[in-house]
Amino acid sequence: IASELFTDILQVIDRLHTRAPPIVHRNINPQNILVKYDESTGSFVKLGGFGLAVEHRDVDETHTQCAGVDAYMAPEVKRGRRYNQKCDMYSLGVLVQDLFNVDVNQVYKTDDKLNANYEKIRKLVLRLLNNVSFGRPSAHDLLVRRQEWALPYGAVRTGITHTMDA
Repeated sequence: IASELFTDILQVIDRLHTRAPPIVHRNINPQNILVKYDESTGSFVKLGGFGLAVEHRDVDETHTQCAGVDAYMAPEVKRGRRYNQKCDMYSLGVLVQDLFNVDVNQVYKTDDKLNANYEKIRKLVLRLLNNVSFGRPSAHDLLVRRQEWALPYGAVRTGITHTMDA
């Protein structure tokens, strides 16, 4: 389910970043991710909190205003340096850690199915949390390469081999 939710979030961010002009949200965090099934679109995710969003009118344009929730803020934003849409991708990296409950400091052994899937997510998070903004993937890139990071439905259930009785 987490993969499906993240896919929905990526689709929303991709729509923002590929508009003309693109929109930089600048405040992606769990409180601004609204989850409710929408029959008309078949999606579960809506994005709120557009009070800090800005249009990115020129390819060479960058912003310097510090905006957003500190824990989800890209390094370049925290430092008051120039930034663009890739600051949203950093915020998504922090969000993915929460969504998948992945510790980027732990290397997961790939000898079993469950850990192999978590290692994929850990690598995705590391790409999103790249301290250099141009090293972060775009939402579009992640959607196109979804098979590289998405956990198959039921992967967690089939990866659990031991249960405890209450």
